[in-house]
Amino acid sequence: QKGIYFFEQSAKQNDPYSLYKLGLFYYEGKIVQRDIYKAINYLLLSAKQDYTDAQYTLGVIYSENIFVPVDIGKAFLYFSKADNSESYFKLGLIYLEGKYVPVDIDAALHYLHLAANQNNSDAQYQLGLLYFKGIHVTYDIDRAISYFKKAANQNNANALYSLGNIYQKHYDCDPNVFVNYYKLSANLNNSAANFELGNIYYEGKVGPQNMKKAIFYYEKSASKNNQIALYQLGSIYFEGFYVDRDIKYAISYFKGASCFNNPYAKNNLGVIFRVGDGVTK
Repeated sequence: QKGIYFFEQSAKQNDPYSLYKLGLFYYEGKIVQRDIYKAINYLLLSAKQDYTDAQYTLGVIYSENIFVPVDIGKAFLYFSKADNSESYFKLGLIYLEGKYVPVDIDAALHYLHLAANQNNSDAQYQLGLLYFKGIHVTYDIDRAISYFKKAANQNNANALYSLGNIYQKHYDCDPNVFVNYYKLSANLNNSAANFELGNIYYEGKVGPQNMKKAIFYYEKSASKNNQIALYQLGSIYFEGFYVDRDIKYAISYFKGASCFNNPYAKNNLGVIFRVGDGVTK
């Protein structure tokens, strides 16, 4: 609270940084109660002095449809004023996704390239994804890898996972190459990378099957609500082929997967409770 007091005193002198910080405090609601209108007011006062972070944050507020209705005109205005890589990335996504404006691939690529050229890892990853999937652009796996590597060099978890996926499924290479990418991504809590590592050790793709490691990585993925990992763990404990059979664990994981409408998990729960397999009726 003392920190806020000093920001408030400085803001009375129209200091743009202090105005921005107060706006951020009220926007995030972590150390003061969230008040989006106070946040916007402080951010506007800062943005009028061309404070880039305030302009960017206003762009986010008006494009998110969380605390105030979307105002795409204001979002464009403030993202354009901010003129930084994060704003370029946001503008690229707006044109790419077409939620609030018609899809404009040329504009999307323009802004994504602007952001990527300023080392924005999210933009680099997004461009890699477009070229890898051949969506709106010509499929180009070499270009995709180039962008993924640029993002991966900045520890972008999605890019690291994508490189692992590419080297595993599209190249005949040393398995340690894709396993290493998956592990780097998994260390950043990427759910898909953890799941793939679980599969690798479950299926024995890089040596003998290792159920201890498989379950370890499946559990990490499941902790991020990956429904397939939840289902896989349920199946492992339900079948009891590789670990001691544990119906309570199986039910717990199947219930977790069924919360995401996984049909196989729902079916297995039906079977368990219908036949009373290891459960009290």
